[in-house]
Amino acid sequence: MQIIVLGMHRSGTSAFTGLIHMMGAALGPHELVAQPALDNEKGFWERVDVSRLNEDVLDALGCTWFDLGQFDPARLIHPALDRFRVRVRQITSELDRHRPWVLKDPRLCLTLPLWLPWLDAPVCVIPYRSPLEIARSIQARDQLSISHSIALWELYTLNALRGSQGLPRLGVSYGRLVRDPITEIQYLYSRLTEFQVADLHLPDAEDIRQFVETRLYHQRVEVEDSEGLLNPEQLYLAASLRDGTALNWTEIPNFSKDASRLLKEFHQWREQQVKTKESEEKLIRHSDI
Repeated sequence: MQIIVLGMHRSGTSAFTGLIHMMGAALGPHELVAQPALDNEKGFWERVDVSRLNEDVLDALGCTWFDLGQFDPARLIHPALDRFRVRVRQITSELDRHRPWVLKDPRLCLTLPLWLPWLDAPVCVIPYRSPLEIARSIQARDQLSISHSIALWELYTLNALRGSQGLPRLGVSYGRLVRDPITEIQYLYSRLTEFQVADLHLPDAEDIRQFVETRLYHQRVEVEDSEGLLNPEQLYLAASLRDGTALNWTEIPNFSKDASRLLKEFHQWREQQVKTKESEEKLIRHSDI
């Protein structure tokens, strides 16, 4: 089986992927797995070749992980992206020699349609974490505004739900994981077993507790929208992910107009910043002649 962890940046994807790896799912060669960092002490548990590939795909679409004002998932099927499909096939072919395996990169929420033709037995794990917690965490790490990060969360999440529709999938909770790691991992293990993911084992309880440390749970919020920053569509999406009903949707909602406008305005601002910088550099070059 091929386990795909789909979730926004800072949503707990690293923790769940690390634990699935502890269950026995392969990640690939050690040298291809990103190392821990100050903002993720327990490790990212993602392959650098996968992250680089997804970054290149977004770049070809004129986007970055945080600048998605002109992201259009329909463009992922364009023949111009065939060169990336070759790399996808190479990565999945290598992984398939060591099933079950697990793959994680937040950008997979956006690029999954590019990967699906080479996934013959996928199971999707979709972590939920409060979008306000995610936004605060991104603000602390990347200095993006809270509203911008919530808009990104909405876009990533809707695309993850749309891309995984019809596939075996299950929802997990980062909040529950931190509060009661043993129960949440037992649930995850039992659901993966129900989906006939073979050759996994439940990690030792003490190993789970050592891996999931409460002190690493930053930006915790008690009330979902304690700052009034989520629009009605985002509140509905968050509530539906929290109670699991979003996984049963037959139709995925459209991206909210407020969030779409915010990301487009950010993209336009960023483009103008680039043009301004290029003009300044051009003036400097001419002044040196």
